[in-house]
Amino acid sequence: MTRFFDRVIRRFRPSKPSAAPILDKAVENEKARVVFCAFGKRSFSGAGKVTPKRFFPVFCSTLNATGFSTFFVSTPRELAAVAREDSCLVHIYNEEIVENAKIFRHAVQEAMGAMHRGVVFNDIALGNLISRKDLTNIHLAQAGIAVPRQLQSADEAARVFSNAVSSSGAVVSEEFEPSRYNTEFIDTRVAYKGREYFTTVRLLCVGGTLLHCNIGARRATESPAVHGADIPLDPDLVEYLYGHLVERRLEALIDLAARLGRALGPGFFAHDLVICSKTGVPYVCEVGVKFHAKAYETRLLPIADRLPCQRRIFDGTYELESAQAFLKEYARQAEALRA
Repeated sequence: MTRFFDRVIRRFRPSKPSAAPILDKAVENEKARVVFCAFGKRSFSGAGKVTPKRFFPVFCSTLNATGFSTFFVSTPRELAAVAREDSCLVHIYNEEIVENAKIFRHAVQEAMGAMHRGVVFNDIALGNLISRKDLTNIHLAQAGIAVPRQLQSADEAARVFSNAVSSSGAVVSEEFEPSRYNTEFIDTRVAYKGREYFTTVRLLCVGGTLLHCNIGARRATESPAVHGADIPLDPDLVEYLYGHLVERRLEALIDLAARLGRALGPGFFAHDLVICSKTGVPYVCEVGVKFHAKAYETRLLPIADRLPCQRRIFDGTYELESAQAFLKEYARQAEALRA
C-alpha cells in the first residue's frame, strides 16, 4: 500500500524536489524527532505558507541545538525511512487542498505501520476546518471568541461583507450572495494625517503563543478587503497604526492568541483580525496555516530599516522565537499525550 500512495502522491508533486529546504539533520543523544511533511503538490513552500530556504535554517538549527532531529519528507516511503510512531509531524500544505486530506492520512498511517501516536502540528483535520471561513466562524464562536456575525439574508445587517467561502484573497463585495461567506460589515477605519484607512491586524502565532503582529492598511476610498501587499510604503503610517491597533491592546491580543491556540490545537498560524473603530473589539475573520508572511515582508522590505515595530521579521529574531515557541508547545502537547 505504501507504494500505491507513493504513486498517487507523485501525481501531485515529484518526490524530494531540488528545492528541499535544508539537509536532514539527525543529532546525537536525540530527545525527539521532528518530521516536516509536504505531501501535496505545493511542495515545501505550501504555496506561500513558508519560504523554506529562509525560514528553516534558523528554525531547525535552534531545534537541533536542543536535541531535536529534523527531517523533510514528501512521500510515504521517505516518511517511513525516518519517522517513529512518536515523532512530531509538521504538515506543510495550502488549506485549499482539502481533496487531498485522505491521501495525507493514508500516507501517515501506511508509512508508520500503525496510527501515529505523536504530536502533530497543522493536523489535516485542522486544514479541513480552516479551509472554510463559515465553519471556522462557527467553531471559534462556540469557543467564545469574537467573530463577525454570519448573515442568512441581507436584511439582517445595515451593511454586508461578502467573501468567498474557501479562497484566500478573493474578490469581496457588499452584496449578499447566498453561496458566499456573508457577515456583518465591521468598520475598521483609522484616520491618519487627514486620510482614512481600512485596517487589519494579523497575529502570527505558534500554537497559542503570539510572536508578531502584522499591520494591514488600505485607503478607505478603495475596497475594504485589506491584504498584506496593500499597505502603503509609509513608515510613519505603519508605526502609527501599530501603536494605535496593537500596542494599546497588546495584552488582550496575547490573551486572544492563547484562546485561539486552545480552540485550534498545535499549529503555525496567521489569524486575521478586524478591529472595530467604534468599540475597539477585535474580531477574528480568518485563520490560516502560516509559518511566516512572505508577501508582507517583501512589500515592506524597501522601508524595513525605518520600521522599528517590524524589526524582528527582518533580522532573524522571528525565526528564532518561532523555534522557541514550537519547543514549548511541543512539550505541552507531548506531556498531554503521556497523561
